[in-house]
Amino acid sequence: MSDWTGVSTFNVILETGLDNCNIYANGLNMIGVIINITPTDDEGNFVDIDDVTLNDNIKIVDYIDGSDIDGSDGWFYTGNPNEYNTIPNSQSYSLLKSENSQITQIKRYVSCSNTSRLRTKSFSAKVTTTSGKVISITQNSINSSRVVINAIDATNFTDDELRTTKETRFENQSYTSHKSSTNSLYVHTWTIPRSLKLQNWRWEDYNNGWTWAQSCYYKTGADGGSESTRWLAAGSIFPPGNYDGLWLDNDIALSGMAHKSYNVDTGINQLSFTRIIGKGFSWVYNISGLDRGHAVIIIDQYGNKYRILFHAGYENSDPYLSSSIVY
Repeated sequence: MSDWTGVSTFNVILETGLDNCNIYANGLNMIGVIINITPTDDEGNFVDIDDVTLNDNIKIVDYIDGSDIDGSDGWFYTGNPNEYNTIPNSQSYSLLKSENSQITQIKRYVSCSNTSRLRTKSFSAKVTTTSGKVISITQNSINSSRVVINAIDATNFTDDELRTTKETRFENQSYTSHKSSTNSLYVHTWTIPRSLKLQNWRWEDYNNGWTWAQSCYYKTGADGGSESTRWLAAGSIFPPGNYDGLWLDNDIALSGMAHKSYNVDTGINQLSFTRIIGKGFSWVYNISGLDRGHAVIIIDQYGNKYRILFHAGYENSDPYLSSSIVY
């Protein structure tokens, strides 16, 4: 077999078929760059080189100066895609296939971290043949094939986008052994907006092994120590899934209730939040202002992370969601 010394086809294109796109600067979102290559010998004849050898000898480089992409400027690439290999505001696409059997397609996946100050970058490729010859595509070469990738920032959800729907399970029901005490249970549901998908989620901190966040937020109040004026707002966060046989006394120690067992069903693109209001209990301590706990981190299909916390509100005020972008 002849030595591999050159190329007759050598170019780059995005997997979308275009030469430019946006990705999110979060270190997870990635776009595939296809390198088309036809190895040749000194006479320009096709040389059949196995895919492993081609993979080992091809690199993505900076189109401007031909330098390697090593992550030092916040841009990096890999040979394997992750689950965030999709780009914003794009139509569905499939891998471009070459009909020329002599053209091999090698694919690399480019990402950008949020620490990068360079938010637009041009990429090309270089290859080292088995004879040791290095062939690069740069702005100074005759071959001008390149792709341009822009790294953009995610935007936080607006107040309107954080609105929830409310379901009343029961309201102002008496505590069975203490008639002056009442309890209410509401289930609030938030559906992720903007056609975003809830790709993954995790708790912000360890949750004692629970699959849902128990008693994750509190707002309590007391007036001069009077039992009749005390109240508590509390509940739990429920990521996608079905939660059966839940007990209110597990949430906020409301034992002996007429309706103490309930269930929550959360859709695949939703978060559910229970809001439990208790009034007139001697055990409601004066811990007003505590509104922390097990916030949930959600990750969309582009790898953007958001910290979501449900604020229980006060006795007579509405609850609300808050969110922030996590890097």
